[in-house]
Amino acid sequence: MKKYILTIILSTMFFSCASLSYNYTQVEFIDEYNKTVKYFDKVVEAPIKKSDLRRLRKKFTFLKKQLYKNNDNYERLNEIIVNDYSVKIDEYLMFVEDLSD
Repeated sequence: MKKYILTIILSTMFFSCASLSYNYTQVEFIDEYNKTVKYFDKVVEAPIKKSDLRRLRKKFTFLKKQLYKNNDNYERLNEIIVNDYSVKIDEYLMFVEDLSD
């Protein structure tokens, strides 16, 4: 019984770490960005909770890191997307910071 529990815990840890190191392709990045912006619009329309702002901050920060992570010489995401979305994500992050104050 202990072996099964240990196996489940180790496999869960392995797969959670593997999912954290995944790098989005160009289409996946744009889809994830659009989902995050839709969630942002939904949060702004309703009464704002601190947990929603934390979640937005984490999502936008994660997207910002995805722009530059393993993207040497702009092989994974092209330079135009990196520059444009970097500016847009910074604007959203500033807006989220203003809302949290």
